[in-house]
Amino acid sequence: MVNELHAYFHPEEIGVNKVRANPGEGLDVPIWLLGSGGFTAQLAGRLGLPFAFASHFAPDYLLPALELYRSAFIPSKTLDKPYVMVGLSATVADSSEEARFSFSSLTTCLYSIFN
Repeated sequence: MVNELHAYFHPEEIGVNKVRANPGEGLDVPIWLLGSGGFTAQLAGRLGLPFAFASHFAPDYLLPALELYRSAFIPSKTLDKPYVMVGLSATVADSSEEARFSFSSLTTCLYSIFN
């Protein structure tokens, strides 16, 4: 699937596509893999692609996933070293009590999504 996506932007490398990615065709649009676990981290590493981790969904897996990504990383035409972006949840308030209250709304929402 990643190769198919790449082909939309670089049809000359893989062959003729019936779908044309305008205005992206011919541009060096970076392909990132987004995940919240080990499989996507390893895949991004093996393909030499940048990896974005969805820590707001799986905060406990952040460090293990980054370790997997870095250990699986193979330099590519895209990257010569691992490159990571982390999405996370943060709450700011005037007091710790207000921050905890605001954050509890987010955790309730996430809990309802996954259960």
